[in-house]
Amino acid sequence: MIRLFIAMLLLASGVSAADELLTPEAFSERVLVTAAEAVPEAELRIVGELELAITLANGDSLRGFLDNSYAMYRADPENVNDVIKNYIATISGMSVPQDDGDLAKLVPVIKHADYLAGIRQMLSEAEDYDPDADFPMYFETLNSELVVMYAIDSDQSIRFLSPDEVTAFGLQTDAIRQRAVDNLVAILPEVSTERFEPLTAVLADGNYEATLLLWDALWTEENFDVQGDIVAFVPSRDILLVTGSEDQDGLATARDVIRSNEWTYAISEKAFVRRDGRWTVFED
Repeated sequence: MIRLFIAMLLLASGVSAADELLTPEAFSERVLVTAAEAVPEAELRIVGELELAITLANGDSLRGFLDNSYAMYRADPENVNDVIKNYIATISGMSVPQDDGDLAKLVPVIKHADYLAGIRQMLSEAEDYDPDADFPMYFETLNSELVVMYAIDSDQSIRFLSPDEVTAFGLQTDAIRQRAVDNLVAILPEVSTERFEPLTAVLADGNYEATLLLWDALWTEENFDVQGDIVAFVPSRDILLVTGSEDQDGLATARDVIRSNEWTYAISEKAFVRRDGRWTVFED
């Protein structure tokens, strides 16, 4: 039953296998080779799956994400060169966003808190490491497990923002969160729920399901008629499972599903309960 549930869920989330395609690692390497020729003034390094560390000619350090470009390539493999060239073309234009066009592309991203620890570790290993320097990426703490980061989601890439970039928008912290969530809901093609007994899956675009934890309007009794309080699982960025705090079958099934699979873009194996408009780690 659990194996069938995983297969159905992944199919609904748009995940498929294509052995003839470039792997994410090979695609990233190809981007680096192209960038070395097209923009030699910028330095690119692979620091994660479809994740790049980018140092611009002016010294700015950024994180670049190839998720969108890789998805475009998978949809049309014969145009891989054009997809990569389009991504490379955006690098020279990466700078502090300050206009309405950039603000309209601002989206939130949920990550595990350990993601920040990994970045700190990587920074500490750099030759020019300054232990007194501010952390280069803006984030907010959601709870003991999860953090919220902000990114510019363009057609070619997803790029996390620095504190200076967020400040440049001129919005207070709560206003930034609300604007980013509104943007996300606007750009998602559709948000729906589907019942896979004894759980409910929230489905969107295959990238931002976990981040929908931040969409307060979604989390109502009308949308989720569960036993007890609403409990959510976000084992990866594209999987959002829902059950109730008093639904022992639902809780056990969700944990079995999570333990039985190796998740790409993993976030957390923990359960999160919604109480008083907040998500906290659920311990039953």
